[in-house]
Amino acid sequence: MENTSTNEGRRELITPGKAQGRLIGGNLSVVAAMVGSPYLPSWHHSILFLEDIGEDIYPIDRMLTQFKNAGIINQISGWMFGQCTNYQPSDQQ
Repeated sequence: MENTSTNEGRRELITPGKAQGRLIGGNLSVVAAMVGSPYLPSWHHSILFLEDIGEDIYPIDRMLTQFKNAGIINQISGWMFGQCTNYQPSDQQ
């Protein structure tokens, strides 16, 4: 199913302000899989960037909770969340 949303490319600011730091992140599923491993970088004063493809809402919620429980959210200076493309709700798969 192709994304035909009129919100494509839309930006939404949740908390205004400025942040400075190293941009770290990428695919949410891949970065979440590295939590607890020696391969994660230092998050101190970093800007976290995440996006994903084809994930339902509940695994996204679980992975974001994993970041919070690992203390990552408390270490970062800023957070950017990209698009989650090719999403289909569970009841439509």
